[in-house]
Amino acid sequence: MIHFEISSYNPVLLTNSPLNIGVVETTLDALGERLLVIDRRGKVITQRLVPANNKLAIIVPFEYTVNNNLMCILLDDDAEKDGELVDNVKAAVIDMKNYTPPV
Repeated sequence: MIHFEISSYNPVLLTNSPLNIGVVETTLDALGERLLVIDRRGKVITQRLVPANNKLAIIVPFEYTVNNNLMCILLDDDAEKDGELVDNVKAAVIDMKNYTPPV
């Protein structure tokens, strides 16, 4: 019989190093109900309802900060206006530890 015992575990916390990630910040039309974020290569990243203040911050993987493979589509479920599309979106780099989303 083999017996393992862990006497101590001290994880190393890198508190001063940044945690870089991508963000797409948007101010949306009040008539839109949903925002769809798609990787142009065919992958849906996220779908969000538009909040009352019309501002969204969508956290995306870091890879989208070095390429422009995102497409943002604003959908109007009430059909009051046409949908809006922004193609070739590149996310901004943020330090997740110090980031405050728009209010």
